[in-house]
Amino acid sequence: MANESTEPTDRVAQLVMQLDRARINPRCSACGHDRWDYGLTVTTLPLPVPDESREGLEVFTLICTNCGHVRLHSAQHLEKRAAGY
Repeated sequence: MANESTEPTDRVAQLVMQLDRARINPRCSACGHDRWDYGLTVTTLPLPVPDESREGLEVFTLICTNCGHVRLHSAQHLEKRAAGY
């Protein structure tokens, strides 16, 4: 069932703060705009080759408010970075 909420999950809110701390380039690579919307939940992308340690790659999306370009960021990577790894 789809998430009916218009608010991001706590996990996505934390990930957005981690992106800010990582000082990512805020500009859209397609149009140069610097305003983004983001997905409300983390999504799992299936891996082409099964990985025994997980079912897929957990990502969250940023969507350019000007052109709709979609960026994916690894939730696991940002969470490990926040934990000091």
